Order: sequence, then structure tokens, then C-alpha cells
Amino acid sequence: PGAGKVVAAATKTAGQARRQRPSALGGKTRPLHEGEADLQRLLEALDLILQEVRSAYRPPVILVDGLDKLLELSKIRDLFVTARTLCEPACVIIYTGPITLMLAPEWKTTGDHFRRVRLSNFVVHAPRVEGVTIEATRIEEDRLCLRQLVELRLDARGFGIADVFEDESLELLIDSSGGLVRDLVHLINRSIRSTLKRDAARIAEQDVRIARDELRKDMDVSLNTMLRDELSHVEQLGEPSGKPDAHRLLLWGYVLPYTNGRVWFEPHPLLRA
Repeated sequence: PGAGKVVAAATKTAGQARRQRPSALGGKTRPLHEGEADLQRLLEALDLILQEVRSAYRPPVILVDGLDKLLELSKIRDLFVTARTLCEPACVIIYTGPITLMLAPEWKTTGDHFRRVRLSNFVVHAPRVEGVTIEATRIEEDRLCLRQLVELRLDARGFGIADVFEDESLELLIDSSGGLVRDLVHLINRSIRSTLKRDAARIAEQDVRIARDELRKDMDVSLNTMLRDELSHVEQLGEPSGKPDAHRLLLWGYVLPYTNGRVWFEPHPLLRA
């Protein structure tokens, strides 16, 4: 409330500058680089908003999701390693970062200006990599977290798991997700479509198999011989080869990282089935 009035003066000059220099993209946005005057004005306007929130309510915490979806290594490096723009706002901000950053030599450098946390996917089966062991209780706890997520979503609609899933169909969906919440949601959505086509009341294993086949085909389209060789390398050794295109499989979610004292990698279950 009132933030528009507070920042009007700070943004007026920047707005005039944008009108004088039409965007090369044809819209209202244009690239800005660290040190540019317009970027500094934008940061100053943001700080004024944050100060009002801090004064009138409580210290804000901002969650920025989506930066883990960046695919260009140069932009990842610029945002998290070279530039300091993400650290400029005067409040606590939590960013999601791309998996390739965690594996790059620059990961250590980011510790100079970010507090870093490696996030693992849920472990939904025993590691297939030789030399990696994990307690069965950890696997069951991670699988339980995914079941509870589904249960919470269903409860909001007045349903229970038994009302929607037949027998072991939910367990098969969890197996197929590889521990990624996003992929579990995609698989369930696809399974629902199949269930509706059958005019059935609950998701059965056959619906899960149809959903898996559909998503697998979507993934297969992107794979060439070199990338398939990389998948084989990861399956055998539990880590990427380090070749130039290996990062693509990580950024696409085709190779999944897990942690248990050490980091290991596995191909997505949909590419193994």
C-alpha cells in the first residue's frame, strides 16, 4: 500500500529513458547490465518498496523460483558468479539455481556472496550405482513425503488416496518420477487423462503405463546418439562425463542428482524403463 507513490520519483527518469530508447525486442523490456544507470534506479525503487514493507509490516523474505530453469551456461555464470546484481536488494532473498552451477568450479566462488545449499531430489529406490549405499528408512521417508504431498492436494478437494488411486498405482507413479515433484505432478496429470478416457473412477496401473510412455516419447525426441552415450556413462559410473553437452541432460532433468554424504547421479527412470 502506498508503494506506488513512494517510488514514483525514483522510476520517472528510468521511464523517460525507456521511452527515448525503444526496445530492440519490440516490447517494454530490454537487457540491462551491471553498472548501468537504469538498473541502479530500478534497484533503488525496489529498495524503497522493501523499506515500506519493512516499516509497515515486518522484514520481508523473497523467494525467487525459476532461475534453475536457465539453459545458457554463460547467463548462469553471469548471474551467479560474475555479477552481484542478485545480491543488491536490501532483504533476504532465496534463489533457486541451476544444477550445473553446483557441479562447476564456480560453485566455490559463489560462496563469497551467497549462502549455498545443495538440494537433493527425493530418493525413491536403492541406489543403482556401485559403492553408494543408503538406509532403507531414508528411502521410505522420502517416498512418504511424496505420498503426503499427493494426500494434501487430494484432501483439499475432499478425497483420499484410495478414492483416486487403485492398488499400487500411486507407488508406481512415485517410482517413475525419480523423486522429482514436478515430474510426479506431470505423471499424475497424464494418468488422469487416461482414466477419464476409460470413463473409470480411479487411476489404475494401465493409466500410469500410458502416462509413462507419453512422457518418455517426449524425452526421447531430444536425444541424439551422443546424449544417449552420456546417459549410459551416467548409468554405469554414477556421474556425468564432463563432456561439453553433458550439462544439457542435467538442465533438462534427464539426469538426476541425489545426495547421501556424497553426490551421485542416475538417468531419469523414464529413460530406463
